[in-house]
Order: sequence, then C-alpha cells, then structure tokens
Amino acid sequence: MTSPTVSVIIPAYDAARWLREAIVSVLNQNFQDFEIVVVDDGSTDDTRQIVESFTDSRLRYIYQPNRGLSAARNTGIRAALGRYIALLDADDVFKPDKLAKQVAILEGEPNIGLVLCGYELIDESGRVLREEKPYLRVPEVDLRTVLFWNPLLPSTLLIRRVWLDRVGMFDESLRRYEDWDFAVRIAFAGCQMRWVRETLLGYRRHQANMSTAAQLVPVATDAAVKFMSQFFARPDLPDAVCALQDRVFGNLYLDAAARAYGAGLGERGRQWLEMAVSYDLDLLRGDPPRWVVALCGHAQTALVEDWRAYLYTIAAHLPLGDAFQKWNHQRLVANFYAAEAFRHLNLQQRALAWRSALSAIWSDIHLVRNRGLLKIFLSGQILLKRSGQAIR
Repeated sequence: MTSPTVSVIIPAYDAARWLREAIVSVLNQNFQDFEIVVVDDGSTDDTRQIVESFTDSRLRYIYQPNRGLSAARNTGIRAALGRYIALLDADDVFKPDKLAKQVAILEGEPNIGLVLCGYELIDESGRVLREEKPYLRVPEVDLRTVLFWNPLLPSTLLIRRVWLDRVGMFDESLRRYEDWDFAVRIAFAGCQMRWVRETLLGYRRHQANMSTAAQLVPVATDAAVKFMSQFFARPDLPDAVCALQDRVFGNLYLDAAARAYGAGLGERGRQWLEMAVSYDLDLLRGDPPRWVVALCGHAQTALVEDWRAYLYTIAAHLPLGDAFQKWNHQRLVANFYAAEAFRHLNLQQRALAWRSALSAIWSDIHLVRNRGLLKIFLSGQILLKRSGQAIR
C-alpha cells in the first residue's frame, strides 16, 4: 500500500469485548487517509478473529507474545507507514472528527509536533459519564506542565513520526506511567504541543483499567519515582529545571497519596503524604493548604468512585501533628464541595457551581473567607433573585 498520512496504532490484549467498536470508530473518520495497525499482545480471546472479520485493506494485524502495553505500542509504531502516529487503546473510541481536526493543525503548523484533545468518560456500555476538558486546567503544555501533571492521555494524541524517531518510544520497563515518562522526554526535547479544544475521544472507564486499583497504586508510584529520578539525574538539565526537583517529587508523592487513599490504602496514603511534605513544605501553606486542595480536587476525578468513602479514608489516616489532625471529615467534605464549585465554574455550569458553593459554605462557614467561592455563591444568588427563585 502507498504510505498513508496517519497510522492508527491499536494495542490489544484480550480486548475482544471492545475492539470492534474501536476499529469501527477509526473507519468512520471524516479523514480517510489512514492505516490501522492492530497489535495483538498475546491475547487468548477472539481478538484475531475480530480483526480478520474486517475486509478493509487499510487494516493490518500483528501478533506478538505478551510483552505489555508499551511493547505493543512500540511494535505498532515500528511497523507504521504514516508520517503521523495516532494511538488508540482497544477499549476507547474516536469521535468522527478526531483525525481531521488534529491533522489540520499538524498540516497547517509545521512547528507543532503533537496535538491533544478533550474527551468524554464513558462506561462499559458507552454511556457518557462526564466530559473532561484538560485544556481548561492547563492551557499550555510544556516541560514545566508535564513535570507536575501528565495531560497526555495516549488515545487523545496525534504525533509527528519524526519526534518518535528523535526521542524514542515508550519505556517497556515501566508497568505504569509510561505515557508520563514519554511526555517528560518529548517536552524536554523541545516538542511544541497544542490542544484541540474539543471533545474528540470516548475514554472508557471499567474495572480492568482503573489505576486506583489497590494492587496498581504501588506499581505506579514506583514507576513514577524511577523515571523522574532518571530525568533529574541527566547532566544536561538547565539550572532552572534542576531547581524544580523537590517540588516535583513533593507533587509526585502527593498524587500517590491521593491514589492510595482512593484505593482504600490508608496507611500508604499517610506515608506518601508525609513524603510529599518532606519534599515540599509549601504544601502546608495556604487556607486551605495546598495538600487539602489537591486531595479534595482528586475526588473530582474519574479515579474516585465514592468520594465520601475516599474522604473518610483520608480523615482516618492523616499524619500526626496539628497541621493535619485539625482536618476532620466535615472540613474535608466542605473543601470537596469548594473544589467541585470551581470545577463546575470552569465548565461554565453556573447553576451547579452555585449549588456546590452553597454546600461548601453550609458545611464550613469559615469558607466565606474564600473570595473566589464567595463570588460564585453571590453571583448565583443574584441570578436566582432575578429569576424569582431565591432560596430564603
């Protein structure tokens, strides 16, 4: 076949339940100059039969003994013929405009090396649970961004092949966070990244892929510590980047604590929260302090199924000392609602933002000192009065 513009790489391991839908979502793209490379990573189900049921000549199938997700992606990338590489996990689905809108950016702006997008969180049956707009949280993606937070959900990406040739592919020694490691390496190499500020992917959430699962949290933390340690050991880091090391590790362990608490690993959460503060004392500063904002913000994410149980776990497993022990469950609930108010505000859901602000202040009257939260509440009150619905 002639070289296509885009190669879509689909790694698949026992993914028969979702794979057909993933392939169809690519075949239904408005942009049609692509190939699909399905890499079967040692599946024991009907993965091969599903691929072979399609007759489209643009679809290729590669089998390899089970070596893990990173290895399957890398096999597909090596076999790819396109100058742009798209990744699609076998349980996710592209929206029809996904490739067209991302290709348009790479074609029109040669300085851009990687394009990302927003996504919908969907359940096992494809029902939309919520919309995620990460570009509101981080409008610009650069090295500083990805050191503190990884916005590169693999299925959202379209990458120029030359950047993969330049920085290498996914680290096959990492069992988790291989995408974060890749984000750090490609950002450090100078790749410019751009958002398509639209929802172009369905990201499926099901039990098998929940990274808060108790057995995966320590694995993920070890992986993050490993690749971040390797990065900061590089002799070619500028002084300004080296100066970020303690803050980066403080944030890393704070994220690990949040995931541990979410998985019900209270003692692990306590240990990692202590580690976070030992690296970055600024996490204790603010009203509420930064560690509270971060943990309550984590409760807003798709990684937490039962936010009340999550907050109970935190309250029952906090480090000793006044800085932590004064944060009982009630105060954490109040700050959860505060975080929810700001999230709704960012999504322009003004009524929901007002209700969350009301719940926050009702749970802890001291939050009226938070000017941003108070502004959300008062703005909602004004709107309600104008519509004759003021709550008395």
